[in-house]
Amino acid sequence: MWQCTRWNQGKEIPEESDVWRDLGTCDPDVMDDQVVLGKRSVLLEARDDDDDCRGYIEWDAGALVRSGSTRHYKGALWQADKWNTGEEPGVSSHWTVVHTCGSAWTKTKRSCDGFPTFVKGALNRPGNTIQHDNKLYQAKHWTKTSSPDDTEAWSLLGDC
Repeated sequence: MWQCTRWNQGKEIPEESDVWRDLGTCDPDVMDDQVVLGKRSVLLEARDDDDDCRGYIEWDAGALVRSGSTRHYKGALWQADKWNTGEEPGVSSHWTVVHTCGSAWTKTKRSCDGFPTFVKGALNRPGNTIQHDNKLYQAKHWTKTSSPDDTEAWSLLGDC
């Protein structure tokens, strides 16, 4: 199985390009531990069933992270304020904790300032965070028409 780590600029043969990462052989027994996002899947670390951060993409030092994207790292959800690669959450000033995993979402109420307002018909990438009716939402996959109330396309991050 291969993972594209950044824009591949048409380099479609994984063995011939450094934009692809070899994830090893596909094991059908671990399929329950993956989240499917569009046409790709992201392996998640094992977490307790009651962990409220299940389903979020793990931070990866080699992966490009877009501004506004949220990643899981060391028991918290972190949001990037700029595009970056390899800038570690908690070390780099370009990350902000938006939620501590295992705690109630209401404990991390934050300002809606700086987050774009939901616009119907606007294309949203996986990980994009928007505000709508004083709440923050994160796109689970590419979505263009779904309202933030659609739990198949959006995750509620909390009040703001």
